[in-house]
Amino acid sequence: MYAMEISRRVILELKDKTDFVIATIVAHQGSTPRSTGTKMLVFPDGRTAGTIGGGVLEAKVIERCLVRLNQLKGELQSYQFTGKDAASMDMICGGEVLVLITCVPKSDSEFFNVQQTILTWEEKAQNFVEIIGLQDNGDCLYGGKNLSTSEEIGWIPQTSDVSIEAKTKFMTISGVSVFLEYHEPQTTAYIFGAGHVGQAIALFAKPVGFRVVVIDDRDEFANPDRFPQADEIIVTSSITDIFRERKFKTTDYIVIVTRGHLQDYQVLEQALQTDAGYIGMIGSRRKNYLIFQSLREKGLPEEKLQQVHAPIGLPIGAETPEEIAISILAEMIQHRANHRKG
Repeated sequence: MYAMEISRRVILELKDKTDFVIATIVAHQGSTPRSTGTKMLVFPDGRTAGTIGGGVLEAKVIERCLVRLNQLKGELQSYQFTGKDAASMDMICGGEVLVLITCVPKSDSEFFNVQQTILTWEEKAQNFVEIIGLQDNGDCLYGGKNLSTSEEIGWIPQTSDVSIEAKTKFMTISGVSVFLEYHEPQTTAYIFGAGHVGQAIALFAKPVGFRVVVIDDRDEFANPDRFPQADEIIVTSSITDIFRERKFKTTDYIVIVTRGHLQDYQVLEQALQTDAGYIGMIGSRRKNYLIFQSLREKGLPEEKLQQVHAPIGLPIGAETPEEIAISILAEMIQHRANHRKG
């Protein structure tokens, strides 16, 4: 669930304040506006947070959510899109989504206890499966299993028919509709360089689900005033110090947009010695060729160099810092999506 939609912390803040509904797409096929796991909150006055696609689908789901909210009972609803409905949502072909409607009373201690524990797992960057069970009477069951530590919370299906693994799936077990949603640590974008392009990347990266870390050696550039959305700002005398202090993971994205060729070179040399899942560097093909040649002469393997996205970004004819940032984020989103499919 991306930051642009609904954070678990926001959900926890609703405790004791108001009843609400969570509408979750638990399965889809064909052409649909959003994918499995997308969520939307619906409140008693019709307000919403997040989106499951807008248009006809969202209007129908909101209407049904308000009905179920009055009863404080959940349900499973299938929505098909053909003909005018599909056309209204710019879908060439029809599709179908299965939506799980979960009603949460403001004082539902079971739900909020599970959410609090899962938030702790998220903050520790652990892998886990969130579990929702819908019973025939409309009551919901909540639980979770931490795949990093094997810790369990709340309701866990006790049957040999289901294995809780690193996979999102929907099934029916003994009359209970069960949605198992796998969560992995949020991807972090390490932006090396706090100039105009770095600032624009940070601005756009946060809403599309990246944790944002900005690194520079200039505090007049790398500061909360210019990067209010950053999760972390690191000002250091040497821009490469972070490689000694931090272990980079496959879920980390290294974006090299420093103010000069020398810093780009220094950061790339260190980045190639990490396990970062994505490494991209800004610059002309000529500049990048010269940097790569120098690294080859230092003995860096060709297969490592081939993993670098350089010039960084999708070729959309970008010119301004904002356009360049969009092209870079588009490539990062594409890389993330391909990794998830794999």
